[in-house]
Amino acid sequence: IAVYPGSVGPIVPLVIGEPGRTMELAARLESRGYLVGAIRPPTVPRGTSRLRISLTLEHDETALEEFAAVLGRALSGMTCLLYTSD
Repeated sequence: IAVYPGSVGPIVPLVIGEPGRTMELAARLESRGYLVGAIRPPTVPRGTSRLRISLTLEHDETALEEFAAVLGRALSGMTCLLYTSD
């Protein structure tokens, strides 16, 4: 799972890799009340399936913290790789 550095703007891509894992994670989030797009090939290259997290000004700090906690629980047991700019 990868988060790309320098990703600025209202769309945050969270690269999961495999389409099945991406769909599973999107379903976990939806079951907890969060609708997050699951983007898979042919829209993106193979091996780069991702969640498309959309943020708006309506999401305050509390909402973002709650989402981050739910996302963390949904990711439980999945391997994560965070890219850095180094």
